[in-house]
Amino acid sequence: MPGEAPYRDEGHAALAVADALRRDNADLVEEVRLLCQRIAQLEAGPPKAPPSAARTIVRGLLALVTALGGFVVVDNVWLNPPNRGWELRSTRTSLMELRRAAETWRSMQQDPHACPTPEGLVRDKQIDSASKLTDGWDHPYAIRCDESETTTMSAGPDGMMGTYDDVMVPALVCP
Repeated sequence: MPGEAPYRDEGHAALAVADALRRDNADLVEEVRLLCQRIAQLEAGPPKAPPSAARTIVRGLLALVTALGGFVVVDNVWLNPPNRGWELRSTRTSLMELRRAAETWRSMQQDPHACPTPEGLVRDKQIDSASKLTDGWDHPYAIRCDESETTTMSAGPDGMMGTYDDVMVPALVCP
């Protein structure tokens, strides 16, 4: 390369390449560590937000009306929003079932490279025709196969495969 001193011999060149690979590997390890932290945060669900001023006022008014002997019906979902982690839990459970069906399907095939689609599993009666083939965010499931592993995947909340919020079974093992 221009401006760089040539290596004295092949050994020095190999050491330079090994050092560059070590630096790249350290960068990748740090990136995986950060991704694992983000996955743990997503699995824990969103932090509980403090009650808004409007909710606090409504609760106060309800307490006052109740104390005065009145009766008020208010939508409890507005006062206490549901935990939205159901999408992740539902998706993970569905992916486990889809993987089990895909592995059963693969065990019956002659070709070790054969990989089913979710629709093909319904067609071949490996999963019920009433099964939902989309995740908790209404994105389609995907199945990836190699000779020894079957992986079922969801694109997660952002709907794009290959991003940090994807859900996979088996899951990425974090160090």
